[in-house]
Amino acid sequence: MKPYILFLWLIISFGCQAEKADYNLDFHSENPADFKWRIASVAEIYHDSAMIISGKHPLCMEQQVFRDPWIPIVQQALLLVNLSKTFHLPTGMDSITIAINNQCLNLSEARMQFFTLNQADDVVYRAKWDINNDSCWTKKTITFAAKDATDLSLDIYLFGLSYDSTKIQKFWIDKIDIEIDNKPIEQYKNTEIQAVVDFDQQQKIELSFQDSSSFAAIPIPDSATIIGIGESMHGSHSFAQTEIALLKNLIQNRSCKLVLLEGSLYHILLWNLFIHEKINTEDFEAHQYWVENANYSFDVWYDFLLWLRQYNQTNTESVSIFGLYDVQLDRWRNPLFTYLNCFITAQNKQQLLPLLQMIEDAKWEAIISFIDSDTALRSIMGDDFYADFEYALRQVIKHTQQNISANNIINSMISRDSTMYLSIQTWISRYGDRLAIVAHNSHLNKKAQGLAASEDIYSLGYYIDQQYKNQYYTLGLFCGQGAIQYMDTCVVDLPSPIKNSIEYLCLQQADSFFFYPTKTLSQKMYYRGVGARYDATMEYRYFGNLSERIDGLIYLSESRAQPRNYKMPKSAMFEQVNILKELKQKY
Repeated sequence: MKPYILFLWLIISFGCQAEKADYNLDFHSENPADFKWRIASVAEIYHDSAMIISGKHPLCMEQQVFRDPWIPIVQQALLLVNLSKTFHLPTGMDSITIAINNQCLNLSEARMQFFTLNQADDVVYRAKWDINNDSCWTKKTITFAAKDATDLSLDIYLFGLSYDSTKIQKFWIDKIDIEIDNKPIEQYKNTEIQAVVDFDQQQKIELSFQDSSSFAAIPIPDSATIIGIGESMHGSHSFAQTEIALLKNLIQNRSCKLVLLEGSLYHILLWNLFIHEKINTEDFEAHQYWVENANYSFDVWYDFLLWLRQYNQTNTESVSIFGLYDVQLDRWRNPLFTYLNCFITAQNKQQLLPLLQMIEDAKWEAIISFIDSDTALRSIMGDDFYADFEYALRQVIKHTQQNISANNIINSMISRDSTMYLSIQTWISRYGDRLAIVAHNSHLNKKAQGLAASEDIYSLGYYIDQQYKNQYYTLGLFCGQGAIQYMDTCVVDLPSPIKNSIEYLCLQQADSFFFYPTKTLSQKMYYRGVGARYDATMEYRYFGNLSERIDGLIYLSESRAQPRNYKMPKSAMFEQVNILKELKQKY
């Protein structure tokens, strides 16, 4: 596994560090969803018994050493930590004071960021500190006006990489103090969210998978041409069924001609070739990993792709489908190679075989020169397929330069919402603005996504909403109980929803599957936010004003897990090498 591949996997593999009495980073609350630190880390985390700071042992985060299997003689020392916490604040405050006491050793970057939100989930105040205090304990303090703040999101981001395992990288933290009007925040016992919702039964719309007209009854305004479908957790077969039912309705009844997914830009290019009959069903079924990723299993989505393929055969205006996620630097080569291979014939081999070789060898300058000067490729592929391929290839070149640093890769992933927005602008410019976007709800909501580690704290949905206003309408999918499954895990049962969450409130309703407009849900409440790796302690890391974040919710009482019936072949990453040999022999 290449270094940056490991980094990308680990930064989305969230775990939770238990709070300990001898650690000065404690906060206390009666609500288990409040005041819980979230830690994603590649580091050894322990209390340093060799130090006494403020009467206690400071928490130490130390590099982990691992071997790169691609270059076995190289050992790398890596420290990568994202420590975050979100607080619901008491009312009637005047000031907030934040202080941190820490020390670093040999880190490339260490920063602390925080922002506050008001009742409408607008950002009120934001600040960022450099806390890379090398070899020196340093305390930083800031006091700012609370104004109308109802929530505080705080984040620490640490990074260090060394090929010299003797250059030890460490981060020590003694304490983070948060005071509200000069009182420690942990003294406020009544800051838990209290959500009480009286559902207007007349505004509910009962949904059914057996009745497709029920989805058409969802009152999406005529002005809305960009529809977001946001899932609160990945890995649900029931969510996938719902998304597909919504997509079919949008395509058939609202002239939606573009489907965009929070998935691999490169692999989903092959989905688009398939629905336009450039890849036959036998080849597509033989390579199920082309469809598989953390969000979309082959079993659930293949039937939809077959439906799209049939739809495009019988309608003059065809539908296209693309991915928005282009940070998967380890996964671009095979799909782009395969994409190009779909167009090779005995007649055009002289034009395509050299480019296939360049892609195999990752010769960036030669590839750029080729696509800048060659006109034959466009005529071979056709304008649209060529433009899709060229865009993806240029994105690869943009993100995969020889001198790119691991830190830049990680930062690009953290800031992926703004990157996905730029991709959406590209697809809209070419295919029009009648489209649907399927992604995690944290990306599609219209406010800050609550990840202070990002240089850009706003969600994809925020950018879309700012640009397109009432053209953007977003639905959030929520589920009360049941099971989910991911590509690399077994089936897991969801814990019962916590009180004061939208899932808990919906679970009290007699209906098991319904749509409800969020305009009456104007109070803060918890909601699930399960990403590409499951950790029960992370379920309720999000809370907010749903009426400001999404336009409507779709609730299912129970989730079924996605079935997974195969394992990706180990040779899949290197398949293009064999293809190239076979092509040279064939032609």
